[in-house]
Amino acid sequence: MERAETIKQVHLAYRNAIRQGGMDPSLATVQRDAAICRIQEQERARQTIQMNMAHEIMPNVFLGPFVVARDAEQLKALGITHIVCLSAEGCCPFGGHITYLEHPLIERKCHIQDIVRTVPSCVSFVHKAISSSSRNRVLIHCCTVE
Repeated sequence: MERAETIKQVHLAYRNAIRQGGMDPSLATVQRDAAICRIQEQERARQTIQMNMAHEIMPNVFLGPFVVARDAEQLKALGITHIVCLSAEGCCPFGGHITYLEHPLIERKCHIQDIVRTVPSCVSFVHKAISSSSRNRVLIHCCTVE
């Protein structure tokens, strides 16, 4: 259920409890606000977890944050064999078992032309990786967000 729908249901439940006389209005307001805060905290926690994960955007191609690219355990769990690094901070090479393509872009200073120039080599790199073996898996990531 979406967060907005859940919050709406909390409002309705407390409004009904007050109308039916089963709850003091000021106590109901405090409890309702606490329930809404818990819902919002859970949503923020869920979003934080999702921001630190790689997501498969097409078969064997993942898009994720820098934090995934520097986490050897996550890379191994995902079976990542190739990494496209678009981060000015650089890559975190893990020896010879991962192949890297680097295009260091500074997010706040780059222009659309800078990004467009990287597209052909990135597409070629990803295509070669996934077409040369069904076991190859590519992670594409950009800057750190810490």
